[in-house]
Amino acid sequence: FFFWRARRSEAGAKASCAPVEERREEGESKRRKKNKERVTYAATLGYYGSAYDGYAWQPATTDTIEKTLQIAVGGPLGKDSPVLQCAGRTDKGVHAVGLVVTFYSWEDIPEERLMRALQGADPRGHIVPYQVTKHPRSFHATFSAHWRYYVYILLLCKVTRVTD
Repeated sequence: FFFWRARRSEAGAKASCAPVEERREEGESKRRKKNKERVTYAATLGYYGSAYDGYAWQPATTDTIEKTLQIAVGGPLGKDSPVLQCAGRTDKGVHAVGLVVTFYSWEDIPEERLMRALQGADPRGHIVPYQVTKHPRSFHATFSAHWRYYVYILLLCKVTRVTD
């Protein structure tokens, strides 16, 4: 049984697709055999988008929300770049309130530990986690959302810059 999986590389600008054989045999990791059920976590957070180059991971820059969150939760999860799913991505300069991000672990990690990791993700305070909760394995931030709410604020007057 083969399936295609997109791979992202720090060095390469494009994602490459390669066939990967799914194996359920002797070579499977001991941790997955020991803990047959993975634990899915959902983090609800807000962020100040002007400080970042958007949400989505980009090979050219590490200053994205996704990369910052990967580094933050990677420690407690024991992974260099954990897979994150989000309810919606934003462009550069766009802020978010109540964004849901899901990730998983093969070990049961206390939500408080993940919350502390997310609170320390950005020492400038531009990422603010509201809560981290456990969910059933089937929960997915993108596909389990029942609704999304967007607010667009447009400045309709001229702004003058004050310079020194």
